[in-house]
Amino acid sequence: MKSIFSFPIFILSCFFILSFSNFAFAQNYNLQGIVLEKETSEPLISANIVMRFASDTSKFVFATTDFEGKFSFKNLTQQNYILQISYVGYQNYSQNIILSKPSTVLEPILMEESTLLAVTVEGRQTISEQIGDTTQYNASAFKTEKNADAETLLKKMPTITTENGQIQAQGEAVGKVLVDGKEFFGNDASVALKNLPAEIIDKVQVFDRESDQSQFSGVSDGNTVKTINIVTKKDSRNGQFGKIYAGYGTDERYFAGGNINFFNGKQRISVIGITNNVSQQNFSTQDLLGVVGSTGNTRGRGRRNRGNPSDVNNFLVGGQNGITKTSSIGINYSDEWGKKIQLSGSYFFNWSDNSATTNLTRDFFLQDDANGAVQNQFYNENQISGSDNQNHRFALRFEYKIDSVNELILTPRLNIQNYTSNSLTDAQTLLDDDFLLNRTVNNFNNNSTAFNFENDALFRHRFKKRGRTLSVKLNTQANLQDGQNSLLANVETLKSSDTLNQETFNTKNDILWATEVEYTESLSEKSSLQIEYEYSNNQIENETETFDIFSELNQGRILNNQLSSTIESDYLYHKAGLGYSYRTKKLNINTSFNYQNATLNGGQTFPFETNFERNFQNILPRVVIRYEISDNSNLRLIYRSSTRNPQITQLQEVLDNSNPLQLSIGNEDLNQQVENRYIARYSYNNPDKRINFFTFAYLRQTNDYITNSTWIAQQDSVTVEGVLLNEGVQLTRPVNVDGYLTGRLNAMIGIPFWKLNFNLNNQFGYNRIPTFINGQKNLANNYVFTEGLTISSNINEKIDFGITYNLGYNIVENTIQPQADNNFITHTLEFRNLFLFKKGFLWQNDLTYQSYNGLSDSFNQDYLLWSMSVGKRFMKDERAELKLTVFDLLNQNNSISRNVTETYVEDIQTQVLNRYFMVSFTYMIRNFKTAKAKEMEQEKHGQGSGRGKGRN
Repeated sequence: MKSIFSFPIFILSCFFILSFSNFAFAQNYNLQGIVLEKETSEPLISANIVMRFASDTSKFVFATTDFEGKFSFKNLTQQNYILQISYVGYQNYSQNIILSKPSTVLEPILMEESTLLAVTVEGRQTISEQIGDTTQYNASAFKTEKNADAETLLKKMPTITTENGQIQAQGEAVGKVLVDGKEFFGNDASVALKNLPAEIIDKVQVFDRESDQSQFSGVSDGNTVKTINIVTKKDSRNGQFGKIYAGYGTDERYFAGGNINFFNGKQRISVIGITNNVSQQNFSTQDLLGVVGSTGNTRGRGRRNRGNPSDVNNFLVGGQNGITKTSSIGINYSDEWGKKIQLSGSYFFNWSDNSATTNLTRDFFLQDDANGAVQNQFYNENQISGSDNQNHRFALRFEYKIDSVNELILTPRLNIQNYTSNSLTDAQTLLDDDFLLNRTVNNFNNNSTAFNFENDALFRHRFKKRGRTLSVKLNTQANLQDGQNSLLANVETLKSSDTLNQETFNTKNDILWATEVEYTESLSEKSSLQIEYEYSNNQIENETETFDIFSELNQGRILNNQLSSTIESDYLYHKAGLGYSYRTKKLNINTSFNYQNATLNGGQTFPFETNFERNFQNILPRVVIRYEISDNSNLRLIYRSSTRNPQITQLQEVLDNSNPLQLSIGNEDLNQQVENRYIARYSYNNPDKRINFFTFAYLRQTNDYITNSTWIAQQDSVTVEGVLLNEGVQLTRPVNVDGYLTGRLNAMIGIPFWKLNFNLNNQFGYNRIPTFINGQKNLANNYVFTEGLTISSNINEKIDFGITYNLGYNIVENTIQPQADNNFITHTLEFRNLFLFKKGFLWQNDLTYQSYNGLSDSFNQDYLLWSMSVGKRFMKDERAELKLTVFDLLNQNNSISRNVTETYVEDIQTQVLNRYFMVSFTYMIRNFKTAKAKEMEQEKHGQGSGRGKGRN
């Protein structure tokens, strides 16, 4: 049995458990309540709740109301308290509380609006506060112009930044955005932030959201999603808002779109649309599944996704390089049907037409030749490509509270896609003296479809005994792909030339069934026991047929057995374990130890029969520790181990020759990976000094890591894995190896000074990737040091600007060829401003300077992208805007990047948009109803005031 049991973690867990078990049976008192708006009975979200000790009012505990207006205090002592509640725009509330029984539930507390109409408060405004694991920002403390969106507002907040167009909070990518606690456009964080106006936002909450099962049981599984919850202003929850816009410019450039939101209390309907040919994209990597999953071209080029496998479900902006035409439309709906049903769902349709010209060069790591000399080998590629992608995405969340103890949650997701692409590639391999080894000119075409369905069904039950719960989760996934591609290639070597004319058909059926059962039993007021069981069965069939075509009339088609294969795999595991949880006011410990028994079996049925069957047994511990150091700071430590089975394309021993110079083949002998993850998060928030500090550390160590073993032929007629290679041709095959390590340390601090906000970001990253090159093990070490500073204005609504500077220093080291080690430096400077003048005139600039030091000589290593706009706002409240924009004023726009892999260093330059002029018109929609206006409208239609119904 292969065990990854971590002895230090076990000792740490036992230490905490034994240290605090003596106090587990102390008597504690709990208090619960709900805060509602008196006029409408709607919940007040994020109201401030303070419980002061009556004997000493300087001592207190603090909480805020959740998305349903509820609050709770646990582990209180038996004494008298003063309950104080405050909410902006409402009269303060106070009540004396005497705790006489272990659990007290208060009657609903109704808050009345304040009658003070004109009060000016001088002094510093609170920027943020730390509430448990949640960092809460006060939106009114950050100045934005009236037409700004939520993303613009968030960029001004401490420890919130953007990287490659994606919002990051506290050093991690934001995976979900909620509005008043409800999902808004599924997991598409970018869509949510770009389509909410900043002026309706009251508070912004940043936290790590647990899974539905963990939230219910209180037992953290260590899997969290960085989440932003936007709390809207009360007077913005009834009405319509959004914007429409259109523009046309030189070179027939155009863009148009808009969004409209209908908010009626708890019912929310949002519609968005966009069409343009200026590469504005608003969809996720899910819309590119055809690119990743249907062709072997990605594997043949040696690129791999080295992140968390769930990264593909995170939503990004700008998924493609080159120039893209995009048309998309989406709708989001959320509501509460009575007191038992909550429903939210979204639908997206995306169409994109992409064209790109890409130039790349790779410098491979090779060992010395037989004479002790080093011969560097280079690969150069020029490619012209195009693609057409159509995608439908459906997402639904259905919550049904059957009764007070039973609840059902359904979250189905559906993705349907059609994808076509073509590419013309001219590639060659050279030695360091520019000696040409080989060359190929390829014409590759692909047409594929994908159908992906996933559904989670979660049933939760609370027993009468406090702390006793049962939850059952069923997961179903179906991934069906069907593709066809053709390859026409002329291949030249030193001694021969050949022409390939092939057509390939690929079908993949991937079905997964899984269930998770979790039972919790309270041992005391502070401790509980968990019993966990998980079953999963993943069945995959992948069929690839490649035909050689010997005439233009498609006569004489012959099946190529070397390039064809049918393989089946069945990965099944049972996992069972015990867990223990201990909770106090400041400390929360969750530990579990699981035993997993997994089998992987299958084999090829064509062109020859093979069989494989392997059994894996692992002990997988998990420890999650949360410690509230003070009211302003907390620490979270996570250790968890898991396994990952090889993909079907990695097991399938079929040759991929979509690039005849860089071949790849699978490996039936692969084992599963075993991963250990260590995470530490520390946050500190000082409201008085207005300082935010956050640090994040991450380390992942992998046993039996699936890496690439690459053979680069250094002479003709070399046979590797049954494949004949000519000089300079490469063959890549996945293999297992120990030694993979990746880590990241990130520290961020946000400090306001005068009327400016400063964000300082320090980051260190390390990757150690083991691989084999011509049978020799290589350790590719990559060190990345990054220093970043962001300064944003907080002067007033008329003056808005921001400056961001990032300095990156990269060190690349390899064990088999130290001569190929490389250091390079990157500089990125961004500046943006929007100045509003009298009579509605505006001036706007966006500048980005990018500089590389150490790239290949053939690349331009620095550029300045400058876009400028002038315009005027008019009509009522300056809702209309007419603007003239020049994009890339200096005509220097460029796209360059460097990728470091375990086998080579790669520099890429991609075609991008250059200078154009555009005239655009934008109209802002704002129509909000006050509570009294809404009540009058209801009375007019004979609906009554709606008071006490809890829903509008």
